[in-house]
Amino acid sequence: MMSGWLRTLMPVAIAFAAVSAPSLAQVSPSQPVRTAAPTAAPMQVPVASPARNPNANATGSSDAPPLSAAGIMPTSGGSPAIAPMSGFLALGALLREAEVRNPDLIAARSLVVSAQARVAQAARPPLQFVVQPALTEDVPGGVGRLQQFAAGLSQQVSPGITYARVVAEYDVTLARGFVEATVRDVRGRIVDGYYAFASSRTRIVAAEENVRGANDLVTIVRLRERAGAVGGFEVLRVTLELRRAQSELAQARSALIQDAIVLGALVGRPVDPAATLPIETEPDVDTAIDAAKNVEIALTRDPTSAQLRATLARSSAQLDAARALRRPALSIAAGYLLQRVPDSGQRTSRGVTASLGVAFPVHDYGTIRGAELEARANAATAQAQIIGRELQLRASIAAARAAIEASRSRLEFSGESLRQADSGLQIARFGFRQGALGTLDILSARTAATTARTERDRARGDYAAAVAKLRILLGDPIAP
Repeated sequence: MMSGWLRTLMPVAIAFAAVSAPSLAQVSPSQPVRTAAPTAAPMQVPVASPARNPNANATGSSDAPPLSAAGIMPTSGGSPAIAPMSGFLALGALLREAEVRNPDLIAARSLVVSAQARVAQAARPPLQFVVQPALTEDVPGGVGRLQQFAAGLSQQVSPGITYARVVAEYDVTLARGFVEATVRDVRGRIVDGYYAFASSRTRIVAAEENVRGANDLVTIVRLRERAGAVGGFEVLRVTLELRRAQSELAQARSALIQDAIVLGALVGRPVDPAATLPIETEPDVDTAIDAAKNVEIALTRDPTSAQLRATLARSSAQLDAARALRRPALSIAAGYLLQRVPDSGQRTSRGVTASLGVAFPVHDYGTIRGAELEARANAATAQAQIIGRELQLRASIAAARAAIEASRSRLEFSGESLRQADSGLQIARFGFRQGALGTLDILSARTAATTARTERDRARGDYAAAVAKLRILLGDPIAP
């Protein structure tokens, strides 16, 4: 009996399989309507932690290859060493290198790919090929046992699919805004690291000059000691000054190495401590200061504000998706039905069948109401954060403008102080050679000149950093 069934149904099954295979290949996997909104747009950029391979066993080996630094393509071994950046390095070159190699930026861009994949998943449930055999008993006095075999296609149409896709598209907008916010944060940290490195470099130059001057002074004082012009206390004093200068040089070199390590970690590529990082003052600083007066332009370019606006719009779409769950869901099926009555001489009927089902939600146990409340709460949170971000951005721009004015005043004052200190050092050296001034006088003049030069270099770095940070807040390029 069953062999006859198989001979009868085999062509039908093959025909339906051939019809449904191309359709199934084009259908995305099912995705339920999303009712939970992600966390509101971050005000600070999180630091990505390394992911643990879920396939790793107790011995440390894994069935899957490890992930690369980008977290996308698998690798079979360690990555080759990257040559450090050396030579003359401008700020723009480091920023361009960070665009490609910074781990935070790589991780943020992968979130965009993940969000785009969720958009593709926000589709109707897959088209299904259904095979359903059944054996039933007819009513008393009827035909007896009834064998049924149905094969066909079934499609469910869930409510809220359109709104779910809109929510997923806003997730893509949020992910892209997160990338822009990460870019801005990384640029700010690189600016700080760049000028810290440059400041350490100028500190080394000043320390090396102090060591050379102290050596010359020791040589002169020892010659005078042999001539009986000075005593041993003067020699001890200049020797201690030489030791102090050498100690400052060692500390400056150590700080330079640490700053190079920090800057290399931010860029994603090692930076040679011997590299030269210039401190250049922009000629059109006043233009940037004038542009900072228009805060509305800065708000339109601010990625965090864009994230918050997208979060607000996403909350509205999330509310519509939750309300759509109250609508009826449809189920459409079409196929081939075969019926046989074994107790009545194997009478058989066959033919095409179609059905339409409607499901009405009766009681959701509070899930839809909870989703609506969550969407309204997210919208209220986003509105408050938008106001707070505007106030924060206004304060940051005002602080950046004040920092530019203060550092510019410091730069002008320190430049004049350095000129006076250099003149005093030249006079002290001349007087020391002529025997009119003592060792203490020239040491004091050297200390004043070194302090003035250090303050001038620090003011130059602070001034350039303040201008760069203002340009970052305005969304303008900070270096060619």
